[in-house]
Amino acid sequence: MVLWPGYYNPDAEWMCATEEICGAPGTRAMTCDDCLNGIQGAIDQLLSEEFIAGVVDGLSGDGFCGTEEDAELCASVIAELIPVALPALAANLDAEQMPEICNTAVPGTCP
Repeated sequence: MVLWPGYYNPDAEWMCATEEICGAPGTRAMTCDDCLNGIQGAIDQLLSEEFIAGVVDGLSGDGFCGTEEDAELCASVIAELIPVALPALAANLDAEQMPEICNTAVPGTCP
């Protein structure tokens, strides 16, 4: 749960929190393709070297590993685990479930 609030922050500008980027709330309907492309874009970003390095750095710091008794061991495990775990999680996403994910977020988005 450490990753979620930092990455999926609805108030962040890059998450469409400003009218300049996505328009005022309610003025633009999201299509199923918009949603599916957004999910894929999020996955692609999660798997980028830059993002993985950021996750490793973030989790290795005071907010996560810094709270452990052996922070150094925690940081070394994170450095080995995250670059393998994020691609494994993404590889197990069932594309058939993506429309359901969209409909859970915004009912009626995908047929």
